[in-house]
Amino acid sequence: MKNLESAEYNEYGMPSIAGPGAARGMDSSQMELFGGRKGSPGDEEVLEEIRKADVDRWSPMDALLHLAAWKERLSKGKR
Repeated sequence: MKNLESAEYNEYGMPSIAGPGAARGMDSSQMELFGGRKGSPGDEEVLEEIRKADVDRWSPMDALLHLAAWKERLSKGKR
């Protein structure tokens, strides 16, 4: 508590002792925790298939095959 009251942290929440350039060095391209990332147009199709999937009716093998297919389709957009 004493550290907070003594203004040890700057406006970015970084410790003041980190130096003046510490906040500028922060990576703004980091993926958001809940916002996700911007994907390719094909990613939305895969997400929609996942949303509509009736996984309760799949066998374990069906689930693995679907996951492999989705992974393949998603990785093609990243090359």
